[in-house]
Amino acid sequence: MRGWRKTRVSRAIVALFSLSLLLSACDLGSLNELLDDLQPASQTGRDEPATPSMPRRDAPADPSTPSGGGTTADLSAVEKQVFELLNAERKQAGLAALKLDNSLSSGARAWSKKMATEDFFSHDTSGNFAENIAYGYRTAKAVHDGWMNSSGHRNNRMNSRYSAYGVGVHKNGNTLYYTERFR
Repeated sequence: MRGWRKTRVSRAIVALFSLSLLLSACDLGSLNELLDDLQPASQTGRDEPATPSMPRRDAPADPSTPSGGGTTADLSAVEKQVFELLNAERKQAGLAALKLDNSLSSGARAWSKKMATEDFFSHDTSGNFAENIAYGYRTAKAVHDGWMNSSGHRNNRMNSRYSAYGVGVHKNGNTLYYTERFR
């Protein structure tokens, strides 16, 4: 019993330390902006982001395969559109295209499905990746624009240090859940 408590306390301490590092690296204003910007379009009845000031992208992606990667043939139509819009935006900004990574896409799909089926909306903090999530946007273009109009999401999408990308979309009823991951 005593060992179990030590393990649980140790895990709690590690989690709190990790959270404090994350929060110290974030600007709380940006964090609040991220949360505000993720109101689903379905609440507004529009096909655009709920907040007009939200930051996010358009053109064909480079389908070449990174080491552990995939091709656009591995994506659903909506996922492919999100990926192509993102890489078009990066190209327009003079950034290198992101390469698809099957492990990131697989994890992103699983996370989108989990949020949809378990009825919650939260980031997955279990991996070594950056992540954007959204729900309620009816089209790839709408979620793309929403992410590009949100400074925190845009920063992930336009970060020149990232080269690998994964995207996952899950539909639950009439609602789409989106997850994209970067490494």
